[in-house]
Amino acid sequence: MAATYDYQTGQIKRDFHFVRWDEKCRLSGLPCYAGSERCIKCQHYNGSIHPWSTMLRHGFRLNDSYVFCNHPDKKDSEDSREAAYAFNEAFKHQALCALDC
Repeated sequence: MAATYDYQTGQIKRDFHFVRWDEKCRLSGLPCYAGSERCIKCQHYNGSIHPWSTMLRHGFRLNDSYVFCNHPDKKDSEDSREAAYAFNEAFKHQALCALDC
């Protein structure tokens, strides 16, 4: 999982997608649901983001949990804008804090 922050433009690029927890997935070779044990063992699984972790750490409140998936054919879930926003704001904050050291 990789994300980069461009200090000149403020743009964030990432090589993974936000997949809503319990969404069906057939890209791993075996059908499963995002966040299930089979999903977690997939080579494309790169962690997850949950409402309780974003609220406590960054002040954002998500309604759902999401999996970070780096499968090349996967797309962001339709309702993942709030997760992407929360991730981007936290990542931007970390990047700017690292610059200020």
